[in-house]
Amino acid sequence: MSALDPRPRFDKSGRPLTAAEAAELLGMSARNVRRLRAEPRSAVIERAAARRERAAALRAEGKSYREIADEMGVSTGTVGHLLHEHRKQSEAPRKCSSSPLQTVYGDDALAAQVLELLPTRGVHALGIASVTRSGSRIATVGAPLAATFEIGSITKGITGMLYLDAIEREEVLPTTTLGELFELQGFGAAGITLEELSQHRSGLPAQPMGMTDIARIIIRTIQARNPFDGRTLVHLVEDLRRVPIGAKEPAYSNLGFAALGHALAAAAGMDYAELLRERIARPLELGRFYIPAEGQAALDEQAVQGKDKNGRPQQAWTDLQYAPAGGIRTDVKSMAKVARALLTGLAPGAAALNPVAAFSTDGADRVGAGWMTSRIEGQTITWHNGRTGGFSSWIGFDREQDHALFLVGATTLALDEIGETLLLSS
Repeated sequence: MSALDPRPRFDKSGRPLTAAEAAELLGMSARNVRRLRAEPRSAVIERAAARRERAAALRAEGKSYREIADEMGVSTGTVGHLLHEHRKQSEAPRKCSSSPLQTVYGDDALAAQVLELLPTRGVHALGIASVTRSGSRIATVGAPLAATFEIGSITKGITGMLYLDAIEREEVLPTTTLGELFELQGFGAAGITLEELSQHRSGLPAQPMGMTDIARIIIRTIQARNPFDGRTLVHLVEDLRRVPIGAKEPAYSNLGFAALGHALAAAAGMDYAELLRERIARPLELGRFYIPAEGQAALDEQAVQGKDKNGRPQQAWTDLQYAPAGGIRTDVKSMAKVARALLTGLAPGAAALNPVAAFSTDGADRVGAGWMTSRIEGQTITWHNGRTGGFSSWIGFDREQDHALFLVGATTLALDEIGETLLLSS
């Protein structure tokens, strides 16, 4: 996705615009502006400016992208484009002096597109990657390009890749059960298959919710600590033995993906951190793409401090138990490499993106091996999001257009809507 140049590259003679030129100015498709082919350039520029000003005024009133789109009769993607162009042509940047997002590294235009859609406060560092088969554009704001972020539950998509890679290596089968890999004989979780885990239909809950579990989560969250700090593979097996097993219906499960990742590692004779390093990071020649399995001391020197939306520092999530469900820390360049390898089909377990089962009753959402595929505004995207105590993330793939977008920030504000807007408008 490239930024549009606000300075039209044709002369001032008043000659008719081509449909493509008018589309660029107005934020429309060329099909919708064919009727403007004979209209003078000056008139189209004036109309484009009026549309930008109107979109900006509605946004200033506090209206959402959807509300602006409905009022103006355009798509949310067009709204994002109009607001981006308005900012580029404004002499005064939108960022306030108190914002930590002052310094941009990498692609300035890419950063500007995202910053235009962000709230003025609440995000304390940002990483961005826009990826196609032919290359990548990356940027960070408020942190160097080499900075690492927690990607949270996007890790589940990577674990899904490891699952299909393990099948290709004939280390496991879709029908392999947890009871074959863990000491679970006599417990309900023993019969759960790896395929069921990969599609969030194992019957396992999101996480154990006994009174002790709830108390630990509440207290540690108040303390800005990782609710699962110090928990290991031993705790995982204990949890699998004690939780109730529900119906084999779609239900998002952190516990399920923790079990899947550690089961794959057991089948390969490794721990999960080693499995990730040997099967994903090394083959794709990734820089920093790892599980800080040894705790806080294992964080790299470029690790971004996680913060909530109010700026309160949060403990890094470095527990081993839930590492396969949300423990990866990485930089934007490495995530861009992963996204490109998935787009080209060259990544280990790349077929994890392919939807294979329903995830919603209306059929709008389907699931692959960890990855969600949804119909949004008439377009199909494959995606995952993530959130830890101090980070939010989102990655989406428009596989028809061979384009991917990755966002990660030191914030607890969701980045999903911004990611969808930028991906769908590209």
